[in-house]
Amino acid sequence: MLGRKFRHPVRVLQNVTEDIIGINFIKAHHLWYDPVDREVFFNKSRNETTLLLMSETHLPALTKLVLKVRYNGEKKDNIASIITI
Repeated sequence: MLGRKFRHPVRVLQNVTEDIIGINFIKAHHLWYDPVDREVFFNKSRNETTLLLMSETHLPALTKLVLKVRYNGEKKDNIASIITI
């Protein structure tokens, strides 16, 4: 799938006419699902990046706060990155 090989338990069902990928597979293999285009992809294959918080954080509306996050994209030299969520 998407040029990669996976090992995952599956259940074969009769009378199923389209492919079904369950949320457990998506989560286990770090895939993303686009509900608009109805397609599954790896984050980097879509040229997108994500920010991940180290723990659950609740912010009131219109709050300004500096948070430590993990970034899964590619760092580019000499470019300052700012994000607004």
